[in-house]
Amino acid sequence: MKDEVLLILRVPSSDDGVAMMKVGDRVDVRPVQDDPDLERRIAERAIDYANTHAKKVVALQILSSDLFHWGFNDTILPGPAKTRFIGHIREELLSRSHESAIMLKEMAQRNKVPLEIRKVETREPSSAALEEAAKGYDRIFMGKEKKRLFPVFKKTVEQQLRKGVSTPITSS
Repeated sequence: MKDEVLLILRVPSSDDGVAMMKVGDRVDVRPVQDDPDLERRIAERAIDYANTHAKKVVALQILSSDLFHWGFNDTILPGPAKTRFIGHIREELLSRSHESAIMLKEMAQRNKVPLEIRKVETREPSSAALEEAAKGYDRIFMGKEKKRLFPVFKKTVEQQLRKGVSTPITSS
């Protein structure tokens, strides 16, 4: 087995909705995140496991949002407005990933666990996770995903990983 564990973080963890937030004199659109503590809990489990078994943690931050689809395919908005919307969503994802990276670094330093953070921007979170997991890890840690309404059409990242790799997966 490799001396590394894989921590998969999806930023945001779900795109089931958007939040409309008043910022000054304008309304801001932001992706909704299911459970803000989910990322911290799974990161703690991964770091505890790595600390106990003398392993390195590789954190894969998957930057993806279903909102990009609407930005690219909106038939009403003109081109410049679509570009601004897509740019805004990307900035929001990068901001969240930066906050997450700070939290991970602090947690790893506190526990004296080596940490490497990799960021991937993709429209296909499952394929990015599968590609990284195929490199061979001792264990994979990831947050529990909501069950999809129509799971036949689109599997969760966890379902794709369980089907595609033989590495043990811990989700919570």
